[in-house]
Amino acid sequence: MVQASLIFEEHHGQSRMATGVEDPYAAASDPNRASLSDTKLLGQVFTPAWIAQQMARWVSSRQPRTVLDPAIGSGILLHECALKLNRKDVRLVGVDRDSIQIERAINTAPRGAELFQGDYLRLTLPTFDGIIANPPYVKSHRLDYSETDWLAFERQFNISLSRLTNIYALFLLKIWADLTAEGRAAIIIPAEFMNANFGTPIKRLLQEHAPDSGIALFDPAASVFQAAMTTSCIVFLKKTGTARTGLFAAQVFDQHDLESFVSAMIDDRLDYLDLTDLSQVPANEKWINRVVAPRNKEVGSTQSHKLGEFFRCMRGIATGANDYFCLKESERMARHLNQAHFVPCVCRATDISGLVFDEKEFSALVKADKKTWLLNPMSNDPQLTAYLDEGKKVGIAGRYLPSHRPIWYLPEDRRPADLLVPVFSRGAAKFIMNLARVRNLTCFHALYCKSENPLLPYVTLVFLNSLRGQQGFHDVNRFYGDGLLKLEPKDVEQITCPDLLVATERASQIKGFRQNLVEAASKPLSIRQPYLEELASLLF
Repeated sequence: MVQASLIFEEHHGQSRMATGVEDPYAAASDPNRASLSDTKLLGQVFTPAWIAQQMARWVSSRQPRTVLDPAIGSGILLHECALKLNRKDVRLVGVDRDSIQIERAINTAPRGAELFQGDYLRLTLPTFDGIIANPPYVKSHRLDYSETDWLAFERQFNISLSRLTNIYALFLLKIWADLTAEGRAAIIIPAEFMNANFGTPIKRLLQEHAPDSGIALFDPAASVFQAAMTTSCIVFLKKTGTARTGLFAAQVFDQHDLESFVSAMIDDRLDYLDLTDLSQVPANEKWINRVVAPRNKEVGSTQSHKLGEFFRCMRGIATGANDYFCLKESERMARHLNQAHFVPCVCRATDISGLVFDEKEFSALVKADKKTWLLNPMSNDPQLTAYLDEGKKVGIAGRYLPSHRPIWYLPEDRRPADLLVPVFSRGAAKFIMNLARVRNLTCFHALYCKSENPLLPYVTLVFLNSLRGQQGFHDVNRFYGDGLLKLEPKDVEQITCPDLLVATERASQIKGFRQNLVEAASKPLSIRQPYLEELASLLF
């Protein structure tokens, strides 16, 4: 094998030898290290000990002679590999583009490890028996790679890469290429690539070339990295194949789960774990959702349509300055602004508690002095002129969104939505009927019926809030850290559903359907949910 030092030294000078005189974990938590803004700029997030230990177990399981950490940081991962291997003939190599990290790693990486400063993605390296990595998390708009660099990656892997691809995904590709024929790698990265469009070609490569590998997906409610609001996973790569075929993924909730998964990977005994085989799942589907909420085949068989066939989904109104454009009743009256200059609007997701928002609910918000009025003047008077002049004086008119509107103080022209859905949620999503006919800000997405059938919003309300609808939601939602779920408008339109127009025909045969549904939707969850499920069984 070509010696790594020759490659590095030819392009980057002599290596630095680590002394290992300091504890890498203590160094990683040292407040005197690089500032948070520096580490954030470079995408550096340090690995917890219990995770590093299990990653090292996998990489060390075939007794590698050479181990690389391509983003060494304080040397935690190489440190754990050195403890597991405990052999003097193992060559440990660390790379980092950050000169400050290299200087610190001299003291914190395992004694004898060779350290090189350089950009791993631009280096030509020999192959390694083991690679262990926590790559930087740097979004595409902050990457400094040229189009030539992108094209080189595409040629090497024979794929087309989105220029929105995060740097950690590029690390994943290069790590696979830099493994020996029987090499193993463990890479902890954001699980974002499993759902994002840019991840599609990368997932396809995993299916085609790494079918004997595995993915441990951390529970979305767990914040593995406190400094990064993202769901994380560990990709365990295995270059050699065995009798087992399948790209298996498991949701892990704690240290015990991760240890069990790694043990099963090492022993090649994954059959007894609760796993999802991703090898046959289309690469353009959301893999996180398949692992976290596997599909109910019976439900899926009756849902051959998409919500976008029946509704158009749009984001809420973005004002650019909510405090100025959205007023409480007390603020409106204090400025003697005519109510005719405003339209009713729901401004916060927490302002709606039930599944039906009607005029009575809106009046209660006004009475509680919540922000309920969105500036939308169609005429003028002295009080309004004074308020608009004040907006110009304090710089509202010059802000980005107002300054890019034809008339800076007029909001986007949106009619009231038929249904509302919060952008963010935890657990089950809540779809709300907008009987009050109010506008909504960006805390909600707005659903607009494509049909004039008056029963369509009602049957859709039943479906989306039933277990059937929640299955569709969990097929498309996006995961953030700490259990936070998010929907984009296109995600909503991709929710699978039955033929909702056929369901309206059945609803028309149910006496008092609309009135009874509205009444039930305002009840506590323990009362309304059984009623919704019963209705869903009749309609769908």
